Amino acid sequence: MLGAGRIKLWAYEENVARWIIKQAGLDNNDFEAVYTLKDSDLYYAFSKDIDKETQDVLQKLIDEVKASGEFEKIKTGYL
Repeated sequence: MLGAGRIKLWAYEENVARWIIKQAGLDNNDFEAVYTLKDSDLYYAFSKDIDKETQDVLQKLIDEVKASGEFEKIKTGYL
């Protein structure tokens, strides 16, 4: 229905929606985000058994990937 133009608005997380559009064989350039319902942060959850050092190492690596611009490249691969 999206490809046939029968859907005018679709509420979905944008990265996931763009991945679905691509998987359906449609062109992401034919669609645009027009309204953000809510912005929110994403988090990792750990078992209480995971030590603080392991959590700190993961956070440091995530920060490095984001700072390098690699995070944006990874996201682009899903569009």
